[in-house]
Amino acid sequence: MKKCFRCKNRIANDASFCPVCGVDFTRLSEPNSLVIPTLKKMATSPLYLACAIAYTCQIVFSICSLIWDRASVISMLQEYLGSGSASLEMSMAVNSLSQNFSEIDVAFFLAYIPTILMSVGIWMLFLSAKNETNDTLNPSGLTFVKVSTIISIVCLILTTLFVEFIFFILAWAFKGIADDLSSVVVTLMVMFAVFMVFPIFMYIKVVTTVNTMKRTIQTKVPSYKVSVFVAVMSIVSGAGQIILLLNSISLFSVLSSVSMAVACIGFGVFLFRYRKEMQMLMAGNIQQDGYTMK
Repeated sequence: MKKCFRCKNRIANDASFCPVCGVDFTRLSEPNSLVIPTLKKMATSPLYLACAIAYTCQIVFSICSLIWDRASVISMLQEYLGSGSASLEMSMAVNSLSQNFSEIDVAFFLAYIPTILMSVGIWMLFLSAKNETNDTLNPSGLTFVKVSTIISIVCLILTTLFVEFIFFILAWAFKGIADDLSSVVVTLMVMFAVFMVFPIFMYIKVVTTVNTMKRTIQTKVPSYKVSVFVAVMSIVSGAGQIILLLNSISLFSVLSSVSMAVACIGFGVFLFRYRKEMQMLMAGNIQQDGYTMK
């Protein structure tokens, strides 16, 4: 027995149509002439455009926040040094920290490479869908999103392994000397590993979702099998960004959190809409004129 994708009723595995809602399963493997127009309409919709703008603004505001916060910290440190209250050791440490800000900036920008690549991919998809002289949709933007996501997965895995290695060394060092402290380190090691599983799993599901979308564009056969987990977690992440507003220390930090919240919630809603549109295409319930649902 299998479930009908539309009404969720159980039907025979070899059924050619659903006896409850009437979906014709024999049509699901045939290219649909409305797939590309529907996808182009979605990729140029106000919802998608708002997400693209918000995601790009988040990158810009994050960079501005870094520059602004750095300038504020340097100004505060210089004011402290100028007051004559700092010791010689403190002055040397502050000067060293100020000189090392450039290295911190480089590391920050390198960490933002996947995010920038994803933003490029999002806009490439929008521009391809906006091109009215072409009846096709270029999936190159989705390739950028996929590559950036894979980079993020690799970075998360490497970070997890590095931190777990540090925890392991600490636990081994405390073993036999401070067993209670060693147990605490082991507990933290396990908690961190479990915590990191969720973003890694989410990014993996993002890759599978992007693959589904690319396959739909290339074959023109609709598929609604995009990850609900990714959609839900995007909305949850957006809500989390709103909570982070409480800890924002500058205007740019606030704008960055607001932009990321809009982008995450918007993309989550977009994925749910995508599933619904593909289900309607598969059920044959999209009208030719205007591509509106019955």
